[in-house]
Amino acid sequence: MNVVRIRNWFCVMAVFLVMGCSRTAPPKVESGPPIVTIALPKVELVIRYADITGQTDAVQTVLVRSRVSGFITRVAMSDGQFVDGDLSLWGLLLRQGTLLFEIDPVTYEADVKEAEAKVDVAQAKLELARKNEAREKVARDNGVSSPQQFETFVAQTLVAVAELDSAKSSVVKAQQNLGWTKVTAPISGKADRAYLTAGNVVTGGVTQGTVLTTIVSMSPMYVYFDVDDQTVLYYQRLIREGKIARPKEGLALVEVALKDETGYPHKGYIDFVSNRLSPSTGSLQIRGIFPNEDTVMTPGLFVRGRVPLGQPAESVLVPDEAVITDQGQKIVFVVNEKNMVEARTVTPGSMAYGLRAVEGLAPNDRVIIKGFQRVRPDIEVTPEEGTITLKKPMN
Repeated sequence: MNVVRIRNWFCVMAVFLVMGCSRTAPPKVESGPPIVTIALPKVELVIRYADITGQTDAVQTVLVRSRVSGFITRVAMSDGQFVDGDLSLWGLLLRQGTLLFEIDPVTYEADVKEAEAKVDVAQAKLELARKNEAREKVARDNGVSSPQQFETFVAQTLVAVAELDSAKSSVVKAQQNLGWTKVTAPISGKADRAYLTAGNVVTGGVTQGTVLTTIVSMSPMYVYFDVDDQTVLYYQRLIREGKIARPKEGLALVEVALKDETGYPHKGYIDFVSNRLSPSTGSLQIRGIFPNEDTVMTPGLFVRGRVPLGQPAESVLVPDEAVITDQGQKIVFVVNEKNMVEARTVTPGSMAYGLRAVEGLAPNDRVIIKGFQRVRPDIEVTPEEGTITLKKPMN
């Protein structure tokens, strides 16, 4: 029995020994100043840009209305179809727009025939009036009729001429209404869906006519930008100080990109600048125009853009992640000659070569590019040398 107890005691002691040997050592606590990576900023010739956002809009937008009333006999367009608009030159119709809808023409064909018949009646009345006037003139010349009687026949001829002109105008109007039974595209662009199908009744009119579809032009394309008042004041100051040239409407380049695009592949020109800031938003509206020949941009898209400001100038570049926001200010941590951390307030500019252009740094400042999350101003650090790499310029 004692042997068994002694054996069990040895087993328990062996287990405790094994557990004690397998215990992991506690982690080592780093001592001394935190380690950071520093590098001198890059100094390159960079075109300064104003970063802006905007929204695309069509140069032309048309609500296609029915000018005459009647039943829709045919929908000739396809939903979302690209259409060609009417093409006129010096009053001549060189190209008829794409046919969109057809309205029952029977009534309007009858109106044309009725108007043409009235022209024939008026023409006959005019011929009779002219003959009566000629006979009365002979009678007056022979002293058989009085001058007053002759003037009556002259007036009847003039009335007949006026009635013929009126009848001809009625023909033009009737033919125009008949032509309007074929609704064609007034501009070139992309049509929306057909709002009505065949068999529906439409009401005609210039302003109150039934809207059948809409067409927006696709090329060129407008982009409207709203520039905040702080940015406007900042760049006005740069212009007054002669640091940048004053942009000219129609000449200042503007570049934009869609949300899924890199760089700024679409290039256009500013063609409009508002004459005042909006009191409700405190922003100044400018507009760019872009060729959009590939119709990638459609109305209503949000884009990011930039406007170059003057000629290339030397700029200090640092990694974008090294620019930190602190209580509403942008700062960059630098290490001085005593390896103490200092916070420099900077004014960030646009991106260039994959880096952020900043004002407020000197070319010989040792910028913390890694480990800035573990530091604060006025603490000592252990710096390690690193490098800032330039990337290929964005298009």
